[in-house]
Amino acid sequence: MRALYSALLLAAACTVVPAQPTTPSSSEPGPPPGDAPAATEPAPAGSVARPGGDFGLDARTCDAAHDHCFRDGTWLALQQAGDDRVHPVFLVGDRWFDWESLGELTVVEAYRTRAATAADLQPGAIVVFYKGRHMPGDLPGTESQAYVDWRIDTIATVDAAADTFEWGSGSVEMPIGNARVIVETR
Repeated sequence: MRALYSALLLAAACTVVPAQPTTPSSSEPGPPPGDAPAATEPAPAGSVARPGGDFGLDARTCDAAHDHCFRDGTWLALQQAGDDRVHPVFLVGDRWFDWESLGELTVVEAYRTRAATAADLQPGAIVVFYKGRHMPGDLPGTESQAYVDWRIDTIATVDAAADTFEWGSGSVEMPIGNARVIVETR
């Protein structure tokens, strides 16, 4: 078996590659010479490649200690004044792109954030937080999940002993570990 494997490797290493590329003749299928498709297609207008490649779908700890699994350059942006949903975006030049769809977004305001501590949160202050997909307070379990379900609202109460805060009208408790504070606004 080892001899067969060695022979196949030797044959592959000795494969002759033509020095000149061949052009198809009129009897061969395919596009006529000069009409060959481009090697790579440009990205659609208003779209770019995701920095760092595709999102990881593997289980991860996306808590505050792990920066909620955000990649460098992640901002959270409002698309409409008065909306409570913020979209994770990244900046290319002077254009904002959605991390999830890669589409260009019109942004009213964008926030660079960091994970919050209890000392950062005060009633009446603005907070950005991961609301959770199924239960309030759930944290994302994958990098992909970390880029959806973010909200912005006013802090109603903070209970540092219970490690929670309430937002909006104060009817829903949220773990402080789900919160991010704004450090820059554009």
